[in-house]
Amino acid sequence: MPYTALPAVNAVLNATCAVLLITGYVLIRRGRWRLTRDPERNWCRPSVDVLFESVAAEYGPAAAGCLLTGMGRDGAEGLLRMRSSGSVTFAQDEASCVVYGMPREAAIRASCGLR
Repeated sequence: MPYTALPAVNAVLNATCAVLLITGYVLIRRGRWRLTRDPERNWCRPSVDVLFESVAAEYGPAAAGCLLTGMGRDGAEGLLRMRSSGSVTFAQDEASCVVYGMPREAAIRASCGLR
């Protein structure tokens, strides 16, 4: 499938397939993908927590979230917010992870329904 590279700017994205060069956060507001340049969260930007929290707020029980292998705790709180809003949530199991950091943090917080 062809893709389009988009610069990291504050914009609404209306693409069916895109490669994003991101220096900000990706989130969903009013049903549209947006990029913001808010301060760092969890010592990183972009942050999965920001995306997952926006999905929880926009879609609640109509959404599903999955946290895969990665270092640190980014994504665990956002996944918990999704689960609390009624979303179906998953985290990768330790045996199949290259780095069991982010999924581990989700498991500790009971952010994931399934592993």
